Amino acid sequence: MLNSALRAVYQMYVFGFIHMGICTVSLVYFTSLGIQKEIPLSYYLTIFTGTLVLYNLYAKLGQNKLYLTKNSVTGDIIIATSAIIGIYQLTVLPYHVLLLLVPGVILSAFYVASETISALKYPKFLHPIVIALVFSYITALVPILAIDHTILWSWIVYNFLYIFVLCLLFDIGDVEADSQRGLSSIPALIGIKNTKILIYIICSLLCLIGMYYSPEMKIDIAYSIIISPILVSFFTYLSAPRLEKHFYLVWIDGLMLVPMGIYLMIRLISHSNTF
Repeated sequence: MLNSALRAVYQMYVFGFIHMGICTVSLVYFTSLGIQKEIPLSYYLTIFTGTLVLYNLYAKLGQNKLYLTKNSVTGDIIIATSAIIGIYQLTVLPYHVLLLLVPGVILSAFYVASETISALKYPKFLHPIVIALVFSYITALVPILAIDHTILWSWIVYNFLYIFVLCLLFDIGDVEADSQRGLSSIPALIGIKNTKILIYIICSLLCLIGMYYSPEMKIDIAYSIIISPILVSFFTYLSAPRLEKHFYLVWIDGLMLVPMGIYLMIRLISHSNTF
């Protein structure tokens, strides 16, 4: 009975996209640390619930029956509850933040609608770009503009490329299914080996961005943005088709937690060294 309960919790956490919601919020918090400004709790809750609604709707409308939302009352409850909480949080946010969120909401709605409306469908190789745009917009650009009122392009570009790389890793896992369905993902077009080379190049660029701007950052933030792409490169080496979906939904999605995780580890080590 205990195993069944734990399995149900795990299913809810991963396939109900709670894991993805936490990962997204961690990127927002890491942005807060990077710009050294506090972001209101209402924004975190808005992004968390919005992520749950977006991903559960996309899974519900899509063809992948693995997800919890597919033909599931539990999934419908997650969508409805998250939507109610998210709408309430929107009423708490300042008006200028709401206006900044509008383009992100439109792009997110387009991403979900493209799964079912044929007129909105676009080539699979554009998916990583669309997803990276959505994530970098809501986790970096909006918080920076809302709090600091100055665009930090290096931070936004870093976020975009980081998410873009994670999307490529997901596409490596789906390459066989995409090829069978005639979908032109980047790995299907240029091959897995070349996709991994592209990821290694982008990760090297991310490290260089981190090293170049490190003098302007707190040392723990600088270490985080330099080490994170190195860990992504390691998981790139491990990535391959036919790996279980859990590898991608837990570990690859979980790479969004890495910058925050490294930051906390460095803080913990430095704190322990003071005693």
